[in-house]
Amino acid sequence: MREESSDYVAVVTARIVRMFQRYAQNIDPEDERFIAYISHYLIEKGVKDPKTLVYSDLYKLIKEGIRQYVRKQETRPQLNK
Repeated sequence: MREESSDYVAVVTARIVRMFQRYAQNIDPEDERFIAYISHYLIEKGVKDPKTLVYSDLYKLIKEGIRQYVRKQETRPQLNK
C-alpha cells in the first residue's frame, strides 16, 4: 500500500476508533503497529487503493478489521501488565 494511502487509512481509522468507546479504551489510533495491522487487513480484503472505495465501504472494512484486532487483543495474554 502506498504511503499516502496508509496515511488516509490512518485518518479514517482514527475517526472510527474515536467513535466507539470500547475501541477508544483499547486502541491508540496513532499506534504504528495498529495502523499496520489495519492496512494489512485491508490488503487481505483486496483493497489496493483505499481512496477509490466508497467511504461507507471503507468504513465497514476498517470497522471489521478493528473488531478482529480487539478480539485478538482480548484473547492474547497480557504479558506486559
